[in-house]
Amino acid sequence: MFDTFEYVNELKAVGVDESQAAVQAKALTRIVDDKLATKQDLKGLELVLKHDIESTANALSSDMKELELTLKRDIEISADALKSDMKELELTLKRDIEISADALKSDMKELELTLKRDIEISADALKSDMKELELTLKRDIEISADALKSDMKELELTFKRDIEVLRSEMKELELTLKRDIEISANALKSEIHSIKLDVVRWVVGTGVALLMSMFVMLRFFP
Repeated sequence: MFDTFEYVNELKAVGVDESQAAVQAKALTRIVDDKLATKQDLKGLELVLKHDIESTANALSSDMKELELTLKRDIEISADALKSDMKELELTLKRDIEISADALKSDMKELELTLKRDIEISADALKSDMKELELTLKRDIEISADALKSDMKELELTFKRDIEVLRSEMKELELTLKRDIEISANALKSEIHSIKLDVVRWVVGTGVALLMSMFVMLRFFP
């Protein structure tokens, strides 16, 4: 007795569509059941079936080859795009770092000029005060020698206190400026370091994903 179920499974195993295999099995069953098949008919049917199986196998092999080529092209395109993105990111980071460094230098230069102007203004103001004091002293000397001595003593003490205060303020201003500059520099270094770490993590993650994809493709399509 002809086993159609086994016959259909054999055709499917070699790549024949299930519906086509069922049609062929039914046709062969009718021939066997009606006892009309001759050796020549069976030989012709065998040749037809072999031709169909070979055609299906060749088509499947061609499709697999085309799929393999397509996947290789996609992987190459993805790798090229990744290299291009990494290069662009590197250039962008370099430009940002250069811009930040230039801006910092400009700010430092402006701060230096401002301090110089402030010091010059303070010096001019001090000279003006000294000139006015000198005139006042001369007038006081003319008015009274005793009053001049007393005023000179008091003025000397006041002047010393003012100088000490001015020195203390200048020292405090210098320390404050140094702290601000160090804080700005440290913040810039920390930000650059954080950007580098993010870039490294992104590159490593993308590389691992790409390697995993290639491994899967090689495993299923050696």
